[in-house]
Order: sequence, then structure tokens, then C-alpha cells
Amino acid sequence: KKMEDLGTTYILLDKCKKISFSQKKLYYYFQRPDSILHSPDNQFWVDKYFLYHERYNYIKDKYPNMEINYVSYFCEALDAYPYLCKHDREILVHEISSIWKRVKKRCDLKTKIKFGLVKCVPEFFARVMKK
Repeated sequence: KKMEDLGTTYILLDKCKKISFSQKKLYYYFQRPDSILHSPDNQFWVDKYFLYHERYNYIKDKYPNMEINYVSYFCEALDAYPYLCKHDREILVHEISSIWKRVKKRCDLKTKIKFGLVKCVPEFFARVMKK
């Protein structure tokens, strides 16, 4: 899958007994203009969504009160919506609708508008967001 670190980092961090933080720069992340991150295709978005979905469920099960998990998943799911097949879109809408009350106070106006469009005019939202 593309974005494979998204599917492993949270598991590795969860298994750590101790995590330290330092202000010192010890790691430099080089981004190429032609990287996967800078030229996403449909598969990128599909993989990203399913990795976020797996992470969301893992964290939800282990840390159900971690509110940022719900907000993060909600926002990422909306971004991936246009690239998913019809069946996966239906599941996604059902899931994010079920957590809407929990996240709506933490979402910015842009995210609230996206959610409203997905609920009211999903095909229009998908076409506009893909452009």
C-alpha cells in the first residue's frame, strides 16, 4: 500500500514503554517533487483512507476517549470520499454520520460544509472535490 508508514507508526508507538521528546533536530525528511505524496492518484487516496480507517478503529478500541482520533478520521474520510467506490462511500457516510455529534464542535467551517455536501449532494461533492 502507498503511505505504509501511516499503517504502522501508531502500532509501533503504542508498543513503546517509553517515548522521549527533544527539541534537537535529529531527523530530516526529504520530500521530492515527484514523490507519491506530491502526485497522488486514486489508489493513493483509497490506501490512505483504509489505513486511516484501520488506525481509527485501533485507537478507538484502545483509547475510546481520545477525541482527536474521531476528528482526524472524520476529516480524512471526507477528503478520501471522492476516490472510493460506491459501496465504500456508503459505509464511510454511515460511519462519519455516527460520529458527527461528537466531532462537530471541533471541526472548522470548511469541514462542516464538506460534510453537509456529502450528506445532501454526494455525487456533486465527489465531482467537485476530484477536480
